[in-house]
Amino acid sequence: MSAGSSGSAGDAEMWQESLARVVPAIVVVRVLSVGPFDSESAGYGKATGFVVDKARGIILTNRHVVTPEGRGREQDGFC
Repeated sequence: MSAGSSGSAGDAEMWQESLARVVPAIVVVRVLSVGPFDSESAGYGKATGFVVDKARGIILTNRHVVTPEGRGREQDGFC
């Protein structure tokens, strides 16, 4: 589709079908991390991911969301 064109009804239908299949797989990942010492406060965060294999409980998200060493620095990659 070129810039400025409105697209066709077929394009809109294709998008609707794609969204109907993909959106239910998107999940929110909530992470609670406790500090190793009483003087450190617990951390809480939220991120998004998507279900790869529902039967096996596999969710794909960014590595820094679920690994302690990712805390406080940017990392590329996925879990």
